[in-house]
Amino acid sequence: MRDTSDTVLVSECGLTLPLDVDRFCSPPTRPERRFLRKLHGPVLDVGCGPGRAAAYLRGRHVPALGVDSSEGLVHLARTNGALCVHQSVFDPVPFEGRWHEILLLDGNIGIGGDPERLLERLRGVARPNGRLFVEVAPIGPTRRLTVREHVGSDVGEPFPWAVVSMRGLDEMIAGSGWRCEEVHRVEDRLIVQLERMM
Repeated sequence: MRDTSDTVLVSECGLTLPLDVDRFCSPPTRPERRFLRKLHGPVLDVGCGPGRAAAYLRGRHVPALGVDSSEGLVHLARTNGALCVHQSVFDPVPFEGRWHEILLLDGNIGIGGDPERLLERLRGVARPNGRLFVEVAPIGPTRRLTVREHVGSDVGEPFPWAVVSMRGLDEMIAGSGWRCEEVHRVEDRLIVQLERMM
């Protein structure tokens, strides 16, 4: 089993984005659990990875489904107790248009490298007045990147990614059919709560 402690994303222009693999693969912390207890379901966890949020919610009897494009992570999520499907969020998802709460944690607003397209897609996945929780960078410009995952000396295939700040998300949602309701601080992370407008 390879050591993932030094996993980073590296862009074509040399920008390095560290990945907190230890946190990513651990159960939710106390502040994270406090945040997740605000959710009542049904919850769709987009880019669920090893299913830490979806498994915790399921353990609390909150209807929750994870979706991830990585077959290995979906297997791990299921092992961890999450309900999860192996697919892209840009393909039709179960119960399309009926999700009350959608999670985009751990920077997953960057999925596909086109945050505006992802926000538009999730508006079709959420039900009217549904909520979208987007983790953002506290500061900095919005960046659209092509990155590779580096795990030690192993280098993955390139894929599109984006980094979105609080200010960048605020600009994106203007006219998008989403509006900002609240900002949650979870440890040193910012999670913006959006509501789908009718």
